[in-house]
Amino acid sequence: MGVILEAIEEKFCQQVRDNSIDPEFLLVYSDWLQERGDPRGEIIALQYALQSTNNKEREVLQKRLKFLMHKQKIALDLTEKNLLEITLTWTAGAVTKLGVSRRGGVKSDILEALARSIFKTGQCRFLIAPDIYELQLKEIPQ
Repeated sequence: MGVILEAIEEKFCQQVRDNSIDPEFLLVYSDWLQERGDPRGEIIALQYALQSTNNKEREVLQKRLKFLMHKQKIALDLTEKNLLEITLTWTAGAVTKLGVSRRGGVKSDILEALARSIFKTGQCRFLIAPDIYELQLKEIPQ
């Protein structure tokens, strides 16, 4: 069963695929997410605010962003050991790319944990470039 995306999410996903995220669209998307109580909306807003070099509240914003990103990682439901073997690329608070280390061979428990995370959490719904066993897959099958 595939994930059904709203039109605005489809647009975000397409921009991620094209590697051309429009900053103005991202702010609209941020508002849309925040209206739905999705922490990614605040993450986007914080990242945007931090781009201003003269922001007097920079340290406070960075701490809040770090806290929210930590919560996003916890929501993946992966152990610290598993996270050592997995490389995650985050875009606007969502995992858009991942890689699994081949050091010492990939263990089945890591792949099982990763599969569980991909299909049971919202953090990976925009995953476009998994790299497992050095195979590049275009997209996770829906």
